[in-house]
Amino acid sequence: MDKVKQLIFALLPLLLLPACTPSVPDQAVDNNMLAKVFPDNSGATLPPNIAPLNFRVQTECDECIVRIAAAKTGNEIVVRGPEVDIDVDDWHKLLDKAKGGNLLTDIFVRHGDTWYKFVTIVNPVALEPDSRSDTFHSSPQYPYLRKQHAQPHRSVSLHPQSVKNQFFHQALYEHICHFRP
Repeated sequence: MDKVKQLIFALLPLLLLPACTPSVPDQAVDNNMLAKVFPDNSGATLPPNIAPLNFRVQTECDECIVRIAAAKTGNEIVVRGPEVDIDVDDWHKLLDKAKGGNLLTDIFVRHGDTWYKFVTIVNPVALEPDSRSDTFHSSPQYPYLRKQHAQPHRSVSLHPQSVKNQFFHQALYEHICHFRP
């Protein structure tokens, strides 16, 4: 009897593992809207050695699932949101598969019993890694700066993206708008 209990306790974590892994909904209504995410890196060209671009889905919902996939190979990462925190090793494996192609981010949100899918976010992935790992990219050919809004329409700040760190907390540029509503 003890061996049966030991076997059950040994197999129990393996049986519960799929329940912890998020999966993309089988059916979702295409809402033809852009997802509100922060920070928004939509369309930015990514070097294949950049740190994970973690973000927050800012849409109110009961549940959120995010799929990030390499368009060329179909390899993907699926993360439960709204706080999207991507594993570094999984991110770099995915970027390696996406070199020279596109990274596709699909955001699904559930309201009640219905899942909705936002418009796919497309990020081109460069073929070559950025060799200047600790430099800041501010020219049009290196659009790796993050635009961050502290409050909508009140302040704007630019934070450099590093390939080693997710982003620096020191802003390169800050602008505060003073106006009366």
